[in-house]
Amino acid sequence: MSVFPSKINRRQAILATLGGTALVLIGMRLQSALMGRPTDPTLTMPKELIGVLLPSPRELQPFSLIDHHERPFGPEQVQGVWTFLFFGYTHCPDVCPLSMGLLAETYEILGKQPGGLNKVQSIFVSVDTDRDSPEQLKNYVPYFNPDFLGVTGKQEAIHAFAKQLGAYYAIPPKSDKGDESQLISHSSVFFLLDPAGKFTALFQPQLHQPATMADLFLKIRKHYGEP
Repeated sequence: MSVFPSKINRRQAILATLGGTALVLIGMRLQSALMGRPTDPTLTMPKELIGVLLPSPRELQPFSLIDHHERPFGPEQVQGVWTFLFFGYTHCPDVCPLSMGLLAETYEILGKQPGGLNKVQSIFVSVDTDRDSPEQLKNYVPYFNPDFLGVTGKQEAIHAFAKQLGAYYAIPPKSDKGDESQLISHSSVFFLLDPAGKFTALFQPQLHQPATMADLFLKIRKHYGEP
């Protein structure tokens, strides 16, 4: 069973994500041009990171969410660490468990590299605020890795946070079969925040192989000047 109710919705999710990403890149190029900086990211960016790393990190507006320990999760919680973000929901039948599983495998690969997991965190952001309570997330997210953290909040706050990153999702009307059967259309993308808490990179589905993800992440850290 697919997480997407129809092929049309799946196509809309992909197009919406790519559209949001395109807007981010266009905005960054325009900002660079206005500031007299080179607008071509290939001038300073390793070719392997083109299409992954944004031309320049994007600062996020303040957000206020809670984690699965019912602690505040806001800008302070993404300072000083690399943060992987994935938007999904715990009742997702396929995309979410597969994606979180591959992130867990990516962690295993990074853990074998010196400093590979130094100052790294991974956050599962639930877009299903009706069903995904902190307790539900606490039972779900650590299954993939005990260090992974689940985050939720008010629907308005989740929507505003997702919109900043171009993360698409659409909650359909409630089903006659009950909430447990409700499927939510959502994009399948990993977003990366840098240690300054800025949106710096994204991993599209075609890059969702643990070895590829780990390799690209290490290259991003090196590009940032980390050993």
